[in-house]
Amino acid sequence: MVNGVTGDFGAVYENFANDIYSALEKASEKLKKYRTLKIVFPKFSYLPNEILKGIFGFCEQYNFRGKMVQDIQTEPIKSGDVFISLDEEDM
Repeated sequence: MVNGVTGDFGAVYENFANDIYSALEKASEKLKKYRTLKIVFPKFSYLPNEILKGIFGFCEQYNFRGKMVQDIQTEPIKSGDVFISLDEEDM
């Protein structure tokens, strides 16, 4: 329900924090070989910040280091790191 909106309307809601957390849990067996989860999250992005809450919540719960990467071009790639890209252009 949205304050100020009356009437009958269809709506779709997404819980971005929960969705990314759940996706990472499903991949947790494969992620065990990594130490750091790096989320590619450009400074000027349309992506909701709730995604970061889900990523860093997962990292805390499962003992990963988490890092937000704003510029993939300048980020070093090291053994033990895994990158999570939400935008095809960053690949």
